[in-house]
Amino acid sequence: MQTSSALAAFLSDQTRHERLQVAGQACRGKWLCQSAIVALGDRLQALSDTPPDNFADFAAALVDWASDHQWVDDLLALMLTEMGCDDFAVLPWQPQNTSVLKGISVLQKGQSNCTLTLVDADQLDMHPSNQLVFDTGFNLLAIVGGGPLLTELYRRNPDKTPGNTMVTLAERRWLIPGEQIALDCAHEQLRLVEARSDTVLLRFALSTGDAGARVTEYDIATGRALRTGCGDVSTSRMLALLSVAADGDDAQLLPVLNALTRHEDSLLRWQSMRMLVARTGLSALPILDEMAENDCDLAVRSVARQTQALLAQVQLAQPQLAKTDGERLAENVG
Repeated sequence: MQTSSALAAFLSDQTRHERLQVAGQACRGKWLCQSAIVALGDRLQALSDTPPDNFADFAAALVDWASDHQWVDDLLALMLTEMGCDDFAVLPWQPQNTSVLKGISVLQKGQSNCTLTLVDADQLDMHPSNQLVFDTGFNLLAIVGGGPLLTELYRRNPDKTPGNTMVTLAERRWLIPGEQIALDCAHEQLRLVEARSDTVLLRFALSTGDAGARVTEYDIATGRALRTGCGDVSTSRMLALLSVAADGDDAQLLPVLNALTRHEDSLLRWQSMRMLVARTGLSALPILDEMAENDCDLAVRSVARQTQALLAQVQLAQPQLAKTDGERLAENVG
């Protein structure tokens, strides 16, 4: 990696770096004090504290900020001014970058947030998305620069008959500047297909994930689910902690895993069961048998029974199986 002399000088000048951070925070503070932004922050906090019942009410609560873009223009002008003062100025807003979408997180209040996103027209043409993630909560989208955008609206299919696709294309249309679109993210999602020019999207989002909520990713071509995750923050963090704790001490971890096999969230129950099988092998059978017989989730009962069958095969083939020799088995269990 080659580093320019100007960048090297900046990176080595800690005093200058700290000074720019202070200047960046002052810039953000100045913008956040504007009356329109204070009011927007209050509205986002209120929506987080008392979520609306539907996406139409969510959109109605934010229509003033989605319709009048002057506050967005003020933000961009302020950012460009600050960047112009120094080649390596530290922006006081968090960047969010992918190959197609580049943006900044503007405001975060509880479970509500506001972002500005640049849709790269060339990158979108070269790297179209083939997956959609249905999560929780509501979105409100509006074009505040460039456009239009060709979009596809996909909805979940309520008919779960085996063989049916789980998501279907409901509408294909151009989203034009000045137009807004609200989404109930648990049941519908928008796919960006084509942009006639680089486009700036304003996005308001509210997460309403309760215990047991799910985030599911679907393949557009087949309409089938690819993977499922947790839609509520608390359970997602617990699952992440379990992954980190996988190499922990048995004396501390096993009691926790035993308790979590009775957790109200089915993903967390099953992940805990898998880890018990990996660590204790056949010693996990009593808990596994109980789960296979009585768990309230049909999918959990089904995969638990598959695991019972695998354990039985292992026991027949290796009757001397040690208690801690279940790791290879767990790798074969969904």
